[in-house]
Amino acid sequence: MEKLYSYLSGTSQNILNNTKNAQQLGSSNNSQKDNMASNQTKANLNQNNLNNEIKIIKNKIKNRLLMLSPTVRQGLERECCKEDFFSEGDKAIGKGAFGQVWKVRYKKTDKIYVIKVMNKQNIIEQRMSEHINLEVEILYKINHPHIVKLYNHYEDDDNIYLIMQYAAKGQLYTHLKKQGRFDQRTTAQYMRELLSAIKHLHSFNPPIIHRDIKPENILLDESGRIKLADFGWSNYEENNKRTTYCGTPEYLAPEMIKKEGHDTMVDIWDIGVLIFELLTGKPPFSGSNQNELLSNIKKNKIVWPDDFPPLAKNLIFRILKLNPKERIGLDEILSHAW
Repeated sequence: MEKLYSYLSGTSQNILNNTKNAQQLGSSNNSQKDNMASNQTKANLNQNNLNNEIKIIKNKIKNRLLMLSPTVRQGLERECCKEDFFSEGDKAIGKGAFGQVWKVRYKKTDKIYVIKVMNKQNIIEQRMSEHINLEVEILYKINHPHIVKLYNHYEDDDNIYLIMQYAAKGQLYTHLKKQGRFDQRTTAQYMRELLSAIKHLHSFNPPIIHRDIKPENILLDESGRIKLADFGWSNYEENNKRTTYCGTPEYLAPEMIKKEGHDTMVDIWDIGVLIFELLTGKPPFSGSNQNELLSNIKKNKIVWPDDFPPLAKNLIFRILKLNPKERIGLDEILSHAW
């Protein structure tokens, strides 16, 4: 299962070796060039034979919803199955929209992972098959120290199984509720790590928008470092802006509420909301019902605690602008005095 990243590294090394060989052959005489052409023909034939020899070993299922994992498509390993894992406990360690999250041990290497189990019937009934495929596609593209890794996936007749990195200390939300709020130093460290992750997502072409940044979707590893998780609402930025209404009500950006179209700036908005919540223990916007909550967001109606740190307030004030074009960017947030 760990071959997912190693085979990509191996491909890069082969390209490098071929380049070096080509440079050495380029300095030879004409006879050597003829030999090179002959060798190249043989190499092409060998490559064709290799491609023909690739055996894709996949599970026999009635209705496949997801693409095969990269390593299975490359013939580097067979598709995983339930029998490859031991469950580390009798209860799930988390719940998702379509199923549960289990802590497991991979029999072959004895390594710990989590498996996100999603019921296929629920996915089909809610017409989310395309969306789940997009989530998996995006996760396979990402390799960053502060974003949870998708190592592999498989499926059977009933479920889809995403094999993911285990974050030993669980949700940031759990720690926030236990402590009430975090001090400025702790909050700033979490934000530096999160900003690094978001900057990586926005660096893709087209940029990846997370669209659901909140304490519940941030995990902590055994060292207390964050791992941004749950890419269920993530998507690519479009030239005409996205129009999907999605996310958590307290964290919705005003342009999403108004359905005016949105881009990466919705992630910037969420960062401002998150800083406020980590420092106070509650989001900056509230209401007696959802309509009032959304109305307060559209009015940018924030009740600031008397003891709120002035520099942090200045930063949040510069992030939570109703007009997305007026919000400061990631680099400005990172260089802010707070």
